[in-house]
Amino acid sequence: MKKIFLIVAFLSMFSVQLLAQTEGGGCSTRISPSQEKWLKQWVKQHGSTYKNVKSGILYMPIKAHVVGRDNGTGYYSLATLLQVICELNTRYQPVGFYFYLDPVIDYVDNTLFYQDGSSQDAYNSMAANNVADEINMYFVQASPGLCGYYAPWLDCVCIIGGCGQPGGTTITHELGHFFSLPHTFNGWEGGNTPGPGQLELVNGSNCSTAGDYFCDTPADFLSYRWNCPYVGTQTDPTGTPYNPDPTFYMSYASDICTNRFSNLQIGAMQANANTRTTMINQGTPNMNVVSQLPLNCHPANFDFNLNPTNTVLHWTKPTNAMYSLVQVAAYGGAIIKEIITADTLLVLNNLNSSSPYQWRVRGFNVGYTCDNATTFSNWNIFSTGEQSTSINNLSSTRKVYSYKNANTAIGIAYYSEVKAEQVSVRILNIQGVTILQQSITIGLNILEGLNALPAGTYFALVYENGFNFAQIKIVK
Repeated sequence: MKKIFLIVAFLSMFSVQLLAQTEGGGCSTRISPSQEKWLKQWVKQHGSTYKNVKSGILYMPIKAHVVGRDNGTGYYSLATLLQVICELNTRYQPVGFYFYLDPVIDYVDNTLFYQDGSSQDAYNSMAANNVADEINMYFVQASPGLCGYYAPWLDCVCIIGGCGQPGGTTITHELGHFFSLPHTFNGWEGGNTPGPGQLELVNGSNCSTAGDYFCDTPADFLSYRWNCPYVGTQTDPTGTPYNPDPTFYMSYASDICTNRFSNLQIGAMQANANTRTTMINQGTPNMNVVSQLPLNCHPANFDFNLNPTNTVLHWTKPTNAMYSLVQVAAYGGAIIKEIITADTLLVLNNLNSSSPYQWRVRGFNVGYTCDNATTFSNWNIFSTGEQSTSINNLSSTRKVYSYKNANTAIGIAYYSEVKAEQVSVRILNIQGVTILQQSITIGLNILEGLNALPAGTYFALVYENGFNFAQIKIVK
């Protein structure tokens, strides 16, 4: 118990040192004292002489910790994760950094952490789940007022899922902090004003000892989200108007404005990365591009009568793919399961009975995650268990069955390789009296009229051009 108390006390003491990017507010703190000391020393030794000449690529693994609710729901999308890593590698190419995914995803089921990524509960969880020699990155639903932050005392990054989307720069920004970079407005965080000796002058005369310490980033005081270009009138202590550069990832300019790191920022990140020797010396990841689709995907489209407690998905990976990303969704609805696996099968054991689902898969390698090459297969629709059995033996080109969706509404699923045909369904009661009729299309069709009828036994007759080719018994 004493040990736990000491850990909590330690985390509480440093929990104010967040380096955060926010959607609409400021960040109240700065880089840690040890980072600032290291950075000042690097600038003093190299700031005036540094030349950006990359000696090679540094490969660095990202350990993704996907935080969900206690019941295992709400996870950040793994498909999105692959795409944002692809974007990171484009943005960090001038730096000489290449990020790759640790394929073992850490799922953290903790509602308190999920709902507030900057709570004490979040810090305790990070301390318990961090993995050595990787970039630990946590994805949560929310953290009041923040889009993300770097926690220097834990050396990990936390990203709010809505801000960690393709096209956004939050993850790029927070990784800049991870590799020692302060904000371009260093000292102004949280509405503070730097002391006289820390106010960077627009003329650059104190650029290596004030502000962010980089002389190739103009003086910046904007610690809140701002649109480019800057049109304000605020001046520095000499009366010279500020003209902050909106293109730097480490500023708080809108994402659409930011697109680069400065030459000195790059130098500092390279030097910082080279102090993390056990992280950068793990070899080159598999960077083979996977452009082929997986094959032999089963259940195939419109397979039915599958066991809801033991539905097996299986496929053949493209020959040069090490991993597969599998998505399962309620038909026409949200994704309910997403997994990365080196295997070629996935067992689903908690599906609803007599419900339609869809699934798809893509192959990829951890060193190349861009979805312009690693595409998903088509969605295959399947159903867990027939609600009834067709009397007719249909050919492989046609399948008809009834199902219930998640709201227990009864429908008819119809599949045919013949696309242009007129199909209708006639519903009879147990006495053989027709009580309703409606047209159906290829796909899933809710029988609105049948759902309004009393419980009982009914028959659905499926017609094509007046010919009855399927009869289905439906127990409601």
